[in-house]
Amino acid sequence: MRTGPVATYFQTASKRANFAYRDYVMVSQVVRNGSRVIGVRTNDTSLGPDGIVPLNTNGRVILSAGAFGTARILFQSGIGPMDMLTVVKQNAVAAANLPPDEEFIDLPVGMNISDNPGINVRILA
Repeated sequence: MRTGPVATYFQTASKRANFAYRDYVMVSQVVRNGSRVIGVRTNDTSLGPDGIVPLNTNGRVILSAGAFGTARILFQSGIGPMDMLTVVKQNAVAAANLPPDEEFIDLPVGMNISDNPGINVRILA
């Protein structure tokens, strides 16, 4: 049986006193200082200035937005193959929050990914 973050991370995280669940919040990027992640930018400005949720000193970020969504968040954070980061730079909205070019982290994010399509088959006899 396949499970995802709801059956794993969410179950343990939701029991913590410092955990808060928010509906309809979209993460657009991780905010970095060099290679260190210092926050997460969201579309919800009630969570912090410009929608940024800061991490505490020992904070961690777990991205689980699927094969394509996670890669998108990393690309918009300046992490990934240079050709994809160039594409992000051409999008005015996403480019506005990119770190400077010299802070880009060239990694093979998204290389050879594929979706796991669900196919329903109904056989009528």
